[in-house]
Amino acid sequence: MNAMNQEQKDRNELLCSIREEYLRIVGMKNTGSRKRPEVEMRYALVNALCRFCSDTEAAWVWGIDRTTVIHGKRNHEMYFINSPFYRVSYRAANELVEDQADALMHYAPNTVRPELGRMKLSGKRRFEEELMYLQDSIDKINDKIDKLILKRKEIKHQLSVMKRKTYKNIIKDKKVL
Repeated sequence: MNAMNQEQKDRNELLCSIREEYLRIVGMKNTGSRKRPEVEMRYALVNALCRFCSDTEAAWVWGIDRTTVIHGKRNHEMYFINSPFYRVSYRAANELVEDQADALMHYAPNTVRPELGRMKLSGKRRFEEELMYLQDSIDKINDKIDKLILKRKEIKHQLSVMKRKTYKNIIKDKKVL
């Protein structure tokens, strides 16, 4: 087996391990369903990987068509704005991919002399990196907001249950008197 084939095999194994770890983190299985939660779960990882993978590689990770990946990338903003589940899944995927960034860069098919590591970016690329950092910060804040919204809903529900129980006890006490 030549070095290029071995490197591609190693990269594929890395991508599979990222997928499996991601599925473990989000607590879901990839059944290939077209139900929205599973679609969003797949697209979240696809969009997190897009900085390090081609559309074809991202499609290979899930066993889907490359055009499906393109569709998922186009809809990232819509899912991100409208779906708390997608935001949480994307955040988890993004953290996982960031943890594996050096390995992904090492096996990137278009890198020149990967043993030199990451190169300093300038011009347009530097601004793109800054934008990605800012987007990551915004993602973290949105994650906190989502968790707080869910916690607020939970507390409101608990309060309404307590009010109903208290009201029932008052009614019961009045009947006893």
